[in-house]
Amino acid sequence: MPETLITSDPQAARDWAKHLGKPIVYKPLNGVWHADEGQARLIYTTPVRDPGDLLDPRLALTAQLFQERVPLGFAVRATIVGEKVFAARIDTDDPAAREDWRAAYDALRHSVIELPSPVTASLVELHRRLGLVYGAADLLCDPGGRFWFLETNPSGEFGWITDRTGLPIADLLEEAS
Repeated sequence: MPETLITSDPQAARDWAKHLGKPIVYKPLNGVWHADEGQARLIYTTPVRDPGDLLDPRLALTAQLFQERVPLGFAVRATIVGEKVFAARIDTDDPAAREDWRAAYDALRHSVIELPSPVTASLVELHRRLGLVYGAADLLCDPGGRFWFLETNPSGEFGWITDRTGLPIADLLEEAS
């Protein structure tokens, strides 16, 4: 898992980023939609170019998530249903989608992938410990082939993965209910 900080303290965020000494990204914890000039917009994973920018007092309004930026080989959406893990590899050449694949759905290529067994076992164990029967986990695989766990969403969408890969996620959910 990349180094991660959740805080509403701008000074703590800046100090953490400077101490880490590696590139970081900002990720909204919740409410990725926001109003901007009368329009609803999405907030995607965003690189933080300068730790000094973290001293913005608006960061104190709610909890913020900052994470070490992992170089991207490809992304993975792993959908966990009980003991079964369905994994879809997500590739793109689009610069915005390389930071956050949600930024350019049309630029994505999906394929089914078999995760290494330790990764699969860790995902199943995490969901068991959290008491989750279902979860959608996001992972990255760096250019060296190392998998990085980013987060899990207990209500993450899966229909688009089924549509693009044919993975039978809904079938297993029906069996589990």
